Amino acid sequence: MNSSTKQRMRSRFVTTLTLGLASLVTAVTFLASPAAAGGEPYPDKAEAPAPPRVGSFSPGATQNARTKLKGKGVYLCNEVVGIEGPSCSGGHPRADEEIIAIAKGEMGVQQLWVRAGDSRRGFPEAHRKALERLVPKAHAAGLAVVCWDLPSFYDIQADAFRLAEMSHYCDAVAADVESDGYQRGGYGFYAGPELETEKGRGWARAYSGWVRHFLANDNYPAIIITMQPQTHPRYPFREFTTGFNVFSPMMYRGGAKWFNEGDPAKGENDRNALNPFIEKGIATLRAAGVTADRHDILITGMTYAGGGINAHENQISHDMRESVRLGAIGFAGFVFEDLVTHPNWRAALKDTDV
Repeated sequence: MNSSTKQRMRSRFVTTLTLGLASLVTAVTFLASPAAAGGEPYPDKAEAPAPPRVGSFSPGATQNARTKLKGKGVYLCNEVVGIEGPSCSGGHPRADEEIIAIAKGEMGVQQLWVRAGDSRRGFPEAHRKALERLVPKAHAAGLAVVCWDLPSFYDIQADAFRLAEMSHYCDAVAADVESDGYQRGGYGFYAGPELETEKGRGWARAYSGWVRHFLANDNYPAIIITMQPQTHPRYPFREFTTGFNVFSPMMYRGGAKWFNEGDPAKGENDRNALNPFIEKGIATLRAAGVTADRHDILITGMTYAGGGINAHENQISHDMRESVRLGAIGFAGFVFEDLVTHPNWRAALKDTDV
């Protein structure tokens, strides 16, 4: 072991110990909170210490992301890889070999996006072991693995450090930062509506700074999964540009609401109606400071059924083609289990070149 490796290990130990003590304080606070007693879903968020100052990403900082993330991916919920916890797809455990065979052979993807942790449960040992088991098999099959996390920003430093910890297990990390609201006891806790206020922009700046600080590698693919840009103009896109070099907006749309006229089940008018949808989202990101020379865009696309909306194979293919035509490096479909149960969607994902 050379001296630089020893120094990195010592530095990581000190950081881990410091944040471990901070997390212990957070846990005690939480246990005394209304959330632990079944009241409000989470205590009031704590203010994070100001992170070290970080500058903009240098041009070319996304080259590694383009190498690892160009193409197609699919989101895998924790239960699919055999990790206990809140479900996000109603799936069931599958063997690693089955997941890889379906993802590569039937979906034609190059990445697996695995739900690895969240603010409520952290990054448990079971999740780490699942990744240690899955990742080498995925690599042997030519697939990259993205660790996908859900931070709530209650403890911003701990959220950022957890993401950095995941970077030692996966080829890229992705923070799913949502402002739609809290979910009590289910899929996980989101950052919530306050994210789109001035206070929330402060959380975003602090989180970005700490993520950049803990990752300590500007060329490592750090993905921020965001709300849909054109329908969430107050989302803190610009504040996340200092910590994340890949933006992945959730470009979901349901049925006829995204069509000017015609029958969406038949794919009618899909170019005229859906083209501006993707184009507006990417244009909104660029206007918010997601610069083409320092940040890549990778679309999180709708390949699911639920909440009264359904994907359609023509829409999936169209969104993928338009995403790449408009400058995105790829497309990740949400979610694996719905693609398994809808062969037409699966075929659309596989047969559309990205």
